[in-house]
Amino acid sequence: MPFTHCCKSLTYEFETLKLNNMKEVIEKLNEGLKDPEYRQGWIANIAMAQIDCERWYREENNKVGKYLNETDRHAISNKGAEYFLELLSK
Repeated sequence: MPFTHCCKSLTYEFETLKLNNMKEVIEKLNEGLKDPEYRQGWIANIAMAQIDCERWYREENNKVGKYLNETDRHAISNKGAEYFLELLSK
């Protein structure tokens, strides 16, 4: 019983530490985003991830030069967000 309690306590402490670190990282990022040039870099990278994914989606789905419906735009948005996170985490 004490061993189980100890493991749960360590797990809780580790998770709390991860959340605190994440909070610090997000706070630093938010502070950095106050710099217009740094902010523009983020905006450009997010936008290009979306543009790239739209182009790839159109090519893969035979929609080059064609109308994109709501389902298409939703799929592109999800893929663009995922692609941006992949690039961010490299």
